[in-house]
Amino acid sequence: MKRNVSGVENWSLNPRPTGQFTVTNGRVSDIVQAAFLIQDYQLEGLPAWTRSERYDIVAKLDASPPDRVRCGMRSAAGRILYGGSSLDELRGPVPD
Repeated sequence: MKRNVSGVENWSLNPRPTGQFTVTNGRVSDIVQAAFLIQDYQLEGLPAWTRSERYDIVAKLDASPPDRVRCGMRSAAGRILYGGSSLDELRGPVPD
């Protein structure tokens, strides 16, 4: 996991059948939204930098599909935000 300072606006998430996934140029807010399947309005309370700083992440996951990628993104976002803490407390209610 490393900070991406390329200045490019687009980001990508690429899961692989091997259990590896990559995020390229992802904002923490984007990663949290994708990991928890939540909407932007549910991110209230995240620090402002989570909407501007971007990261590249390469991870190898042990969780079984289909939650493999979301588990990895939760872990990565937790490391960026809290130095390793879980983000499960941020999930909150998911709209139908």
